[in-house]
Amino acid sequence: MDGELKHLRTIDLDEEKRFSVPIESVFEFLGPRTITISELEIKTKLVKETNTARTINWSFTNYYWVDAFDGYIWKSRQHIGRKFDPIEIEILKPAI
Repeated sequence: MDGELKHLRTIDLDEEKRFSVPIESVFEFLGPRTITISELEIKTKLVKETNTARTINWSFTNYYWVDAFDGYIWKSRQHIGRKFDPIEIEILKPAI
């Protein structure tokens, strides 16, 4: 993925009783990155997702480390709601 990709989606924020909140997302390729998970070096491409929920005045940014070979997401840092810090996920071994 080169350049920017835009996407519109909706989310539900159950803790706030808000449903079908429109989110405008812009995905941007930030370049190659090598990450280490369980002593294994993995060549990835870092993707930044900038999100805006105008109806509730909320902006946030997610990051994805995407395998340079097959597109598998090995690591991510994502927001799951306005009241929570972002969560970071690392995959130790893909499911078979």
